[in-house]
Amino acid sequence: MTLDSLYSRYQSARRELTEADWRHFTGARRGMTWVTRPAADRGTVIAVTQVMFAGDQGIGELSILVDDTWQSRGLGTELARHALSQARLHGLRAVTVMTGRDNNRMIRICRSFGGRITGANSHVVDFSLPVD
Repeated sequence: MTLDSLYSRYQSARRELTEADWRHFTGARRGMTWVTRPAADRGTVIAVTQVMFAGDQGIGELSILVDDTWQSRGLGTELARHALSQARLHGLRAVTVMTGRDNNRMIRICRSFGGRITGANSHVVDFSLPVD
């Protein structure tokens, strides 16, 4: 992924995550994490999707990171659909999404699932998506 994509996700120009970072971000008590790999190349990760359990009962936080070369193919939409269905099975009633104001792909995904804007500033837009 480009440094811009990584910065957008992690708010720093990380080139990679340490093992400790990975454990912190993917701990089962913290939420659910899915790694997506192409069938033809199981050694390559093309996306990471997470629903993290927030402090509020029934609310989760959705994040999707798709490799730049795999964007604009509908993968993000399908990953969001899967994550929302799993969030429902785990008793969540809504998920929040925080994305860059210029991340038109994620904004379209949020709107396509009935997301409403709950906050915004010059750089970030916050959405709440129903889980129903």
